[in-house]
Amino acid sequence: SIRTNWERPGFSDYGEKTNYTYGEIATQIARLNLFFELAGVEKGGKIAFCGGNSSNWGVSFLSVLAYGAVAVSILPDFTGPDVEKLVNHSESQILIAGPVVANKIKFDGDLSEWDDKYLVNSFMIGPNGDKDPTKIYLAWCKEGLVAALDVDDSRCFVADPGSFWRAADCFEVMLTTPEGVKFKVDDPWSKFDHQLWFCPLAETKHMFTGYWANEKEQDEHQKKINERLKSSSAAAEWNGLASGSDLRDARSCVVKTPRGYRAEFFIPGERFLGWEGMKPGAEVGLALTLLVEDLKNSQHELYWPNPKKEGAMKKPWTWARVKLAE
Repeated sequence: SIRTNWERPGFSDYGEKTNYTYGEIATQIARLNLFFELAGVEKGGKIAFCGGNSSNWGVSFLSVLAYGAVAVSILPDFTGPDVEKLVNHSESQILIAGPVVANKIKFDGDLSEWDDKYLVNSFMIGPNGDKDPTKIYLAWCKEGLVAALDVDDSRCFVADPGSFWRAADCFEVMLTTPEGVKFKVDDPWSKFDHQLWFCPLAETKHMFTGYWANEKEQDEHQKKINERLKSSSAAAEWNGLASGSDLRDARSCVVKTPRGYRAEFFIPGERFLGWEGMKPGAEVGLALTLLVEDLKNSQHELYWPNPKKEGAMKKPWTWARVKLAE
C-alpha cells in the first residue's frame, strides 16, 4: 500500500498542519527503526508510547511493529509519575511521549495546584457568591476544557446523574465555541452551542459527565466519538466509571470533605464542535450553573451570568462573552 500510494495523503491531524503522505510515513518509520537499532533495542524488545490521538502516534505504532518490537501503549490519562511506573513495570527500553503527557493535571481532588488566575471571581457568581465559600475554577487548553470545584455546605447527593434536571448536586457548563458566538437577541441555537453537566458521585469518586445534544449534528458527532471509544483501549480502561450518558473519555476525581466535596474534571476538546477555533484572543460564549443541596436538605443555586430558572440553557445569546487568555 505504501509503495502504491507513495504521494497520496496518509495521516493528518484534524485542525492542525501536521500531514504525512504514505512516502513520508515510510521515511519516518525507517528513521525510527534506525534509532531503535542504535539504542540497542532487540527484536521482541518493548517500546512504550504515550500520547493523544495524532498522526505521530500512528507513525510511532507502525514503526514499533515494523521493527519487530512489542508495542506497549500507555493511556495519556495517566500522570507523569504513573507513566514512569508503567514504563518500568513493563520493562520498556524506550518511551515515545506526546506533548500532552508533560503538562498533566493530577486528578486527585487536591486543588493546591490551581492558580487563582483560573478562579471565577466570587462577586460574579449570583445571587450571593461573594458570601459563599464555594470556589469554581475554569481553564482551557489545546486538549480540552478543565475545571475544578470546592463546594461548601453540600450533601454531595445525586439521585439520578443521567437526568441533570432532577439531580440534587449538579454543575452545568454552557459553552459556545468561537465560530458560533451570539451577538443579537434570539440568535438560534447552533451546533457550536454546547451544554454539559457534571454530577459528583462520591461512592465511585468521579464526576458523572453528560453532554446534552440540542442539535442534530451535535448528536451525530457525540455518537461517532462514543462508537469509536467502544472499540478502543480507552473504553476498556474507563468502563468501570461509565454508564448511560457518562462520557467515557472524560477524566475526573471527587473527594468528600467534612462540609461538601472537591472535584476536578477534564473534557476532551474533540467533544466540542468548533474547538479548533479556541485560541488566545478568541471570544466564546459561557454560562455556569451550580446546583447544591445543602446540609439542611434545601437547594440553592450559584450561577453566572444568569440563573437557570430564567431559561439560560435555551438562550445562548444571554451567555457571557469571554475572551480567551493564554
